[in-house]
Amino acid sequence: MNFMPFQPIMPISNAPGSNFIGLGNQERSSSVPETPFENYLSQALNGVNDSIIQTGDLYQKAVAGKVQNLHQVTIAAAEAEVLLKLATGITSKLTTDATTLFQMQF
Repeated sequence: MNFMPFQPIMPISNAPGSNFIGLGNQERSSSVPETPFENYLSQALNGVNDSIIQTGDLYQKAVAGKVQNLHQVTIAAAEAEVLLKLATGITSKLTTDATTLFQMQF
């Protein structure tokens, strides 16, 4: 059998995006803002909370007879329910994954 000689893998330093994934030795571009993951998660959860609060306000207005279109109330309630289920699923998955990472032995 003839095997090809082993060629070492050269580092990627000038490829586009290589500094984004941490392979390059160049400075990170200042045009890409760094935002921690906790900020994204916090903003998303605040959005879900705002949606739930808005739905509660619409329900209060509907009970008081101040809402002209009840479809808006049901649509807002359905949207809030979907957002809450999605947020619950994501936070559950994050918790499970974090627990798994903490239990790993290095």
